Amino acid sequence: MLNKKKNVIVLVIVSLIIVVLLGGNQLTIVKETELVREVLVQKFPSEAEKRRRIALWVVQHFDVPEPIKEVKVSKIKSYGLFGTGGRAASVIINSRSL
Repeated sequence: MLNKKKNVIVLVIVSLIIVVLLGGNQLTIVKETELVREVLVQKFPSEAEKRRRIALWVVQHFDVPEPIKEVKVSKIKSYGLFGTGGRAASVIINSRSL
């Protein structure tokens, strides 16, 4: 009878240790998953973020005779298989195409 009680107590303690360890590991996995998502967002920005960066580059590097009031960037087109042929986007500054 005493041996059964010891086995039950040991089983409960081992079960609690496993639950605590797995719970901690799941939390670590969630944190690592969030870090991976953040890195992927930085390396592979969304279409809107890419277009915003193109517009910013155009504003910083092009000199036009009149002040820039409006910049429009079209969708980014990829050519070739998986974009191996390059990418292109149309840019319109103040209703004039570049």
